[in-house]
Amino acid sequence: MSFTVRGSHGLIARALALIPMLGLGACSETTGPNPLPADALIGIWEYEVPGVTEVTIEIEDGGTWSSIEADLVNRVCDTAAGVWSATDGVLTTQTTERYGGPVSEPAEQTPYTRSGSTLTLTPPGEASNTYALGGSFPVCSDYGWAKIVLFAELDGVMTEFSDPYDAQINLETSTADGTVSVAGLLDPEGLGSEQCTACSWLLIDLYHELGVALYPGTYPIEQFGPTGLRAEATYWPDFQSADPTYGSNDSDPSLQPWTGQVVVSTLSPLVAEGSFEFTVFDSGSGTGPPYPSVVLTNGYFRISYN
Repeated sequence: MSFTVRGSHGLIARALALIPMLGLGACSETTGPNPLPADALIGIWEYEVPGVTEVTIEIEDGGTWSSIEADLVNRVCDTAAGVWSATDGVLTTQTTERYGGPVSEPAEQTPYTRSGSTLTLTPPGEASNTYALGGSFPVCSDYGWAKIVLFAELDGVMTEFSDPYDAQINLETSTADGTVSVAGLLDPEGLGSEQCTACSWLLIDLYHELGVALYPGTYPIEQFGPTGLRAEATYWPDFQSADPTYGSNDSDPSLQPWTGQVVVSTLSPLVAEGSFEFTVFDSGSGTGPPYPSVVLTNGYFRISYN
């Protein structure tokens, strides 16, 4: 793998760069003139900067490795995988997959030493780094950080709500519990949800009326639908204020019928994806009925873990 790493924190980036080079798993004595055999490298190893980053590497029998890199500051989780071998105290690794897609990167060689349950790697031209024997290998969904893509046309104007917000969700648990929420932020100033003054927010809720597990299909807006599946939408033009708030159920349905639905094409522990359309109403505006409304068309959402 390459030592070039994404990220804005130099120290963190350096640590993450080294992680997929990890290579040992069983406890033993410090390596000396006669290094450990390659099969002693199999196992799980961890690197941690408390509150900053966590990295877990699994060196697997058969010459393959997998890694999870969790950036605790930016709430990003990434994966990598590849092949490895070890000879005469030198670990050779090559990355064949990164961020869920195939890559072709040159092999790299890193000298290593071990002492009990610690591993020290000394990349050429770099300072040594020490790692500890770990317990279990996580997956990105364990951290609950999801990448959310969310957009729709609002009264004909395409609007993106994919800026980082609270993207912490466990799809497997939420789906089993019968409720999944997709929340997205439009942050034109790039200041984040705590400081932005011009942010707007869109929320799509999917749930089952009986609280049973969700599944792909059509989620209509009407209450007590024949399948038990239901969807709602809420739109805040001003994220910092509750007024106005537009809701898909915030009208007198005899005067302004509720319209909208979500079509879920994929729903699994790692991916939720679908399309939607709604009309949302501001019943708290003091005007109406009929109330002010916004029409959402050509909507799309995707929740995924890298």
